[in-house]
Amino acid sequence: MSKDILSRHPIPARNVVGHSDVAPNRKQDPGELFPWHELAQNGIGLWPDAQFNQTSLLDLGYEDEGADSILAFQRHFTPDHLNGVLDDRTKEALSRICLT
Repeated sequence: MSKDILSRHPIPARNVVGHSDVAPNRKQDPGELFPWHELAQNGIGLWPDAQFNQTSLLDLGYEDEGADSILAFQRHFTPDHLNGVLDDRTKEALSRICLT
């Protein structure tokens, strides 16, 4: 279904995000149970890789680096680790997002 949507709209596959990624202060969906990793394995969206990169929440398009944005990032990329804190685990996941 996602590839069908991408075929009809000129959206780069890496730019597919959820409501909480765009508006973390207002939205919490699709939440930590959404299969982001599975989508990324199929070429849609981003997922941390084995490389280390210099990436910030702002680089990913989050509006700020506050607790709501951190929690939105965690819901997307570390769904088993939700605390809204830019701790070591969250920083590691963030450093593994490759934007190129």
